[in-house]
Amino acid sequence: MRVILLLSALSLASCVRERPGTPPEHVLLVTVENLRADHTHMWQYPRHTTFIERPDDQRSLDLDLLMERGVLFHEAFAPSGSTRPSLATLFTGLPPRSHGLMSEGGVLSEDISTIAERFKAAGYKTAAFASPSRPLAESGLSRGFDVFVEDHTEIVFRDGVPVDGLLLRAFEYLRTEFDPGTPQLLWLHFGSPAPPWEPKPVPTSTGLIDFQTRYVDPLYEGPVESNIGFLERANRGELSLSAADHDALIGLYDGDLERANFLLRQLLEIYKHHFEAEEEVWDSTLVVTAGLNGCELGERGYFGSEKSLHVQGLHVPLAFHHPRSLTGRRIFKDAVGLADVAPTLYDWMGIELPTKSEGRSLLARTDRGRSLEPRPVVAELPGGLISARIGGWRILLNRQEVEREGTYGVSSVELYDTAVDPSELEDVSEEHPEVLEGLIQAVAEWERLFPSTEG
Repeated sequence: MRVILLLSALSLASCVRERPGTPPEHVLLVTVENLRADHTHMWQYPRHTTFIERPDDQRSLDLDLLMERGVLFHEAFAPSGSTRPSLATLFTGLPPRSHGLMSEGGVLSEDISTIAERFKAAGYKTAAFASPSRPLAESGLSRGFDVFVEDHTEIVFRDGVPVDGLLLRAFEYLRTEFDPGTPQLLWLHFGSPAPPWEPKPVPTSTGLIDFQTRYVDPLYEGPVESNIGFLERANRGELSLSAADHDALIGLYDGDLERANFLLRQLLEIYKHHFEAEEEVWDSTLVVTAGLNGCELGERGYFGSEKSLHVQGLHVPLAFHHPRSLTGRRIFKDAVGLADVAPTLYDWMGIELPTKSEGRSLLARTDRGRSLEPRPVVAELPGGLISARIGGWRILLNRQEVEREGTYGVSSVELYDTAVDPSELEDVSEEHPEVLEGLIQAVAEWERLFPSTEG
C-alpha cells in the first residue's frame, strides 16, 4: 500500500508544471477603456499616445514599456464594445451571454465569482482604484475587493497643490495600507479615452500640460465640440463632417489617450519607487495591461465603441509583464480574448480554476511556445448581434435584423477577409459562400457551448 501511495504521489508531482524563473508575489491589473490597439505607439502609430520621452534617454513606465518588455498578445479582442460587459468577462473568464452582464446597466450575478473574490480567498489583499467613464460600484464588479475606490473628482488640491484625485487616493493606500509582505491584487482602471473626448489639463511641477490641443490643428475653427451631444448628432447622421472635422475628433481621442498614459505613468512610478526595497516590490509584481474595448473613429461614420462589431472597436492591447518568470517570444499572433485573462492568472498564481470558463490559460503559449488551438473570439451585443474573429476572417451576424439608426447599420450577414482588408471595410460574403457557411457553423457550435442566460 505504501508503495502504491508513493507511486501515486510521484505521479501527481510529475504532472505539476513548475514555471520558469522566480514567480511573482503580487498582481497589478491595469485596464483602460477605449484603448484602441492601432492607436498605440507600440503598433507603430506615429503619435506618442502611449510613449513618454525623457530627456535622459531612459524609458518611462508607460503603456509602451509594459507591452514592449512583457509578453504582448498582438491579436487580442474584447467581447463587447461596452466597458461593463468586457470587464465582467475579464474578471470571470465567461462571455457576456454566460455571465449575463450584456450592457452598461447590467449587474453581475452573485453566483459568478470574480478574480478579486478568488484571489481574496487565496490569501491576497485586494484593492481597486477606478476612474471609470460610468460608475462601476453597483455593477457587482467591486465584489471581493477589500478596498474599492471609485474617484471621479479629477483634480483636487493638497497643500495648495493641484493633484489628480485617483492618483492621490492610490498613493495614500500605498503609503498607509499596502504591505509588501502580504500577496496583493491591485487593480487600476482608467475611463479615458472614452467619448466624449475632453482631455483636461494635468498639473505638474512645471505647470499644466494641455492635452486638449495636443493633436488638434491650432488653425482649426470647425464645429467639433468635446461633448456627447455632438457625437450623438454625428452618429445619427445629422451632421456632415469634413476631413478637418474628422481629424479634429481623432486628435481629441489621441490627446485623451496620451493623458491617460501620463497619469498611469505617475501611478506606476509611485508603485515602483515608494517602497524602501523598491526593486523587490516591482520585480515581484506581475503587471497585466488590458484594453477593455477599442473605438471606431469614423471609419463607417460612427464614433464610439458601444455599437461596434468591427476590429476598430474590439481590437485591444493585452500584455503580461514580469521579466523574472516570462520566457520565449515577446509578441504572439494567436487570436485571444479577454476571457483568457482570469484563467491565465489562476494558473500563474496557483489558484484553482472555475469549473466552467470560455477562457484558457495562456501560459502554455508563453512558457513552451506552443501555438494555441484556433477558436472563435466572439463579441456579442444585445439583440443577437454577433461578431466573431475566426482565423483570418471576421463574420457579423444580425439574425434578428435589428435596425440601427444613423451611420451604423448592419446587414443580416457580413464577412471580411482580414488578411487583405485589416480595417474590415469590404463585405465579401457573396464571394466566399463556403467560408461563410463554415464560419456560421463555428459560431453555432460556440453558442451551443455557451447558451445565453437570457434563454
